[in-house]
Amino acid sequence: QTRAVQLIPRAVDLPNGRRIGRIGISPQVTEAMRREWTVLDQDPPLMALWHGAVKTWSLTLLTLNSFGQLLTGQASLDNLGGPVRIASLAGDSARLGLLPYLQFMALISISLGVLNLLPIPLLDGGHLLYHAVEWVRGRPLSAEILSLTQRWGFFLLAGLMVFSFLNDLRHFFNH
Repeated sequence: QTRAVQLIPRAVDLPNGRRIGRIGISPQVTEAMRREWTVLDQDPPLMALWHGAVKTWSLTLLTLNSFGQLLTGQASLDNLGGPVRIASLAGDSARLGLLPYLQFMALISISLGVLNLLPIPLLDGGHLLYHAVEWVRGRPLSAEILSLTQRWGFFLLAGLMVFSFLNDLRHFFNH
């Protein structure tokens, strides 16, 4: 159906520094269209397990790639979301149906698992790093080093949590 509408694009800065205009539209997808376009594979159990492992690996790589892009500035920190954004996206996915909701929850779980394995003190990856350093050195790290790195890790994680929460609030009140 053709419609005449008057639009005013909103200026958006891309991570590469370019500024573009966005009008903020997306297709209207009905439940009938969603059912028609949804493909469910019904594999035998071992094949389903294999497909699950492959999908988990691809989401793990996606998480690491996204994290790398945030660190190198190829992706905007504006994309970093915290609990408010996760709850909002979970609600959006739940409105789409059970399968999109479960897929979103799987993505969040995998992403949190991957981030937990980063070598940051206080996270499991930081503890693995401590064990690796102790194995190489042949003796435990000093209490002072452990205390210093754990404080560094705490402030890093607290800063990230505050930043993501403030980012959520900014998005919530600006949209």
